[in-house]
Amino acid sequence: MPGYNSRYRHRYAATLAVRPVIRSIESRVIQIKDLASDMCMGYGGFDPKPGQTIRTAVLPIGFSGGFPRLLKDGYVLLRGKRAPIIGLMSMEHTLVDVSEVPEVRHGDTAILLGEQDGAAITAPDLARMTGFEIIDIMPRLARGLPRTYV
Repeated sequence: MPGYNSRYRHRYAATLAVRPVIRSIESRVIQIKDLASDMCMGYGGFDPKPGQTIRTAVLPIGFSGGFPRLLKDGYVLLRGKRAPIIGLMSMEHTLVDVSEVPEVRHGDTAILLGEQDGAAITAPDLARMTGFEIIDIMPRLARGLPRTYV
């Protein structure tokens, strides 16, 4: 719309059926492994604290899908709970800490954008985690991921 900006957003919101173009970005858990303090995993060499063992899950999505390698306080949703992304994202995989989600299983759906069991990761959340503006991150993701049309 010509002249449309945030000042007029409320005026048009009631008359337009605006819905997100990308409703969700999902992946699946392909591996679960306990990571002891003497182990190192992923790019950047993530190490647990001495004497600590964490439960990790691997997701088959990485920076080739449009996500930046380093996410600030990044997380995914697994079974409706936040699971922090640890280490640097690799080209094809992401490592997450599922120590606080003990019921996670191989094949579970991980949400990188969208809703799950009452919890959500919104586009502004994703923009904050990536350090990009929404207008910059969404085209990157749209270009790098397979699509399911609904």
